[in-house]
Amino acid sequence: MSRTRFLHGLRRLAWPLLAAVVLFAVFSQVRNLLVPADADFDRARWRLTGDEPAYLLTAQAIASGDGEDVSRVHAAHTWTNFYARPVIGDRQWTWKDYRGLGCPFWIDRSEAWGKSRQVIQRPPLIAAFAAPFALRPRGARRAVLCAHALFAVLVAFLFCACAVRSGASGPWAAWTVVCFFGSLPIVYYTAEIFPEVLVGGMDALALLLCRSRRPAVRSAAAALLIVSLWGTGRVVPAVAVVSLLLAWRELRARNITAVAAYVAGWIVYLAYNLNLWGYPVPPTPPNGGTLTFGALRLGLLADFFGNDVGLFFLCPVAVVGAWSLAILLLKHRDDPSAWPCLLYSCALAAVVASFSNPRAGTCPAGRYQVAQAFALAVPPLVLLARAPLASACGRRLRGLLVVLGGSSLAMGILVGVQPSWWFQRYHPLFKAKRLNPHYAVLPDFQGRWIVPLLLWTLFFAALTLPWERLFRRIRAKREDDGTKRG
Repeated sequence: MSRTRFLHGLRRLAWPLLAAVVLFAVFSQVRNLLVPADADFDRARWRLTGDEPAYLLTAQAIASGDGEDVSRVHAAHTWTNFYARPVIGDRQWTWKDYRGLGCPFWIDRSEAWGKSRQVIQRPPLIAAFAAPFALRPRGARRAVLCAHALFAVLVAFLFCACAVRSGASGPWAAWTVVCFFGSLPIVYYTAEIFPEVLVGGMDALALLLCRSRRPAVRSAAAALLIVSLWGTGRVVPAVAVVSLLLAWRELRARNITAVAAYVAGWIVYLAYNLNLWGYPVPPTPPNGGTLTFGALRLGLLADFFGNDVGLFFLCPVAVVGAWSLAILLLKHRDDPSAWPCLLYSCALAAVVASFSNPRAGTCPAGRYQVAQAFALAVPPLVLLARAPLASACGRRLRGLLVVLGGSSLAMGILVGVQPSWWFQRYHPLFKAKRLNPHYAVLPDFQGRWIVPLLLWTLFFAALTLPWERLFRRIRAKREDDGTKRG
């Protein structure tokens, strides 16, 4: 009996393992294209973009026992292991510098900082993740990227295993996971040292684990949500609203461990930031972001349909995620993950839409959309477990996964072969010479592109309509007409 159960368990893990192996191969290939194993120092340094040098410098400070204070490692020139020029200035990121930038604070921490302390305004999660490899004289970045890819593979395996355990078809669960994780922007950012993959993976896994009937598993989901707060301040509002909802559920279910995890986790997070920054969250200089309705409307359109960072253009399979979430709310609103997914996605989209710079400065396109893509991977997996494959909803879901998932993977492979496309200010596919003249077809939110936007929106909406039901009715009507004539 025990042997039979063991073999049955192995069979259930076969498809998650296959998905993990495929994604590991894809991530490794993308990483090798970006930074080959035999790359010289100049090429490896050139691939460091945006905040990556700052994260590695903080990782060196943590590994040296200085916490987040980078002044000593910066003065010791340890940054020469991965960079050719100083990462920060001698008087940059001091308390005086932050005050000069206009960063808010509730408590004056100038005495605790002194004049020499330098702390880069980035949450420490990715730096702590990279710390074990940061002091290597050579190959520090490549070692961090390997660990980064392994983390993404582990999340993908757990995604697929949870879906199969919940009743989803193994092959379709594996295909869904491969489509989301192997598409843009997730596949690209597994080969970059940014916190979005860690944060998005943990939050999405928590949204999936909150469906479990086991209190210990739901407590683990609480821990994942709390840890993700230390990755980026952009997810703080989303994690806050989801934490409130799930903590209320756990309180009603008398799962004291999960409730304690939420309460203690938020207290530690807020106390740490108040002690270090004198503010509940890491400081952010004013960037012109606003929460007016007009700005949010344009920001949301750019977030999902923009010609350079639009999630539905970078990752067409994300449309399946949005459609699956709508179906869950309409037909399976009792599912424990339906409302948390909606609240998380809406809160995160509102935060991203409020930014005046949707491209995240000099970072490759799509950085802000990584966590959103992870969150939208949850509803299709839940729907695979809830909707029978033979039902109309199941057939429509499989059709959408084949069409949009296949196109997303094709785009991921194409851009992975030419990663420099990510640094252009337009959609990667339109860097191709034959397509470049037609770039104006995509909406540009600096101008008025209402017609193309509506056409694209109607196209995506049309894919989610119950066409097979309409065709079935037409066929039945024709058969009835033929019977009457006969």
